Amino acid sequence: MRTAHRLLMAWMAFLLLIQGAVGLFIFSLGLSDQQRLRISQWVMESGAQMFFIGGLLVILAMLLIAVTIRFDRKEYYQVKMGFFGLAAEVDLDVIRSLVGRYWQTHFPAINPQVDALLRSDQTLELFVEMPKVSDEERVEMMQKVESDLGRQFARHLGYRRPFLITVHS
Repeated sequence: MRTAHRLLMAWMAFLLLIQGAVGLFIFSLGLSDQQRLRISQWVMESGAQMFFIGGLLVILAMLLIAVTIRFDRKEYYQVKMGFFGLAAEVDLDVIRSLVGRYWQTHFPAINPQVDALLRSDQTLELFVEMPKVSDEERVEMMQKVESDLGRQFARHLGYRRPFLITVHS
């Protein structure tokens, strides 16, 4: 999972906690007539503060919508195909599922955490988890993974360009 997605998930969890706290507070107001009267009196007396708090909440909501749209946009890479060089677009989710299936097949002991990123120069970068093995075995495994995934990308997606693999154990 990319850092941007983690940040967005943390932000959403924070907002859900606030929403839950506000819901619990409003629920508890239903139990006490005195508290309802005090709060309604405070709301009636503090119009400027309510205007400020409402404005902050609206700005916060607009900011959250903008951040969500910015971080949740789809990314595609283009593949030139056929005699006329027509371009096709491939969703990164297709690549993630292809690499995830490969990882589950070849490394079944690992629950694959696979992510894919498309760089601005149309280079594909994969983030994967590898089992803990010696350095010699790791070099052999990476050479096999590179050739296998390269063939699968070419066969299934038409991607014949170099790609990067970032591995963590």
